[in-house]
Amino acid sequence: MSESQITRIGEALLATGEVTEDQLSSALDLQRRTGRRLGEVLVEQGVVSAGALVKALARCQGVKGVRLR
Repeated sequence: MSESQITRIGEALLATGEVTEDQLSSALDLQRRTGRRLGEVLVEQGVVSAGALVKALARCQGVKGVRLR
């Protein structure tokens, strides 16, 4: 993985404008308190769609995301 590659989902969503710093901060706080995954928190709060989350996760892992029907 190159040094410039984003590895954290929150950073990836922030970099693409999917979330604001305030939204991310709030979700990270809830994540810490509940122990739930950040992506789950953001989708449940309606901050990002499941599709946007999959795309960001794929970018973080350096793979293509797919949507199964």
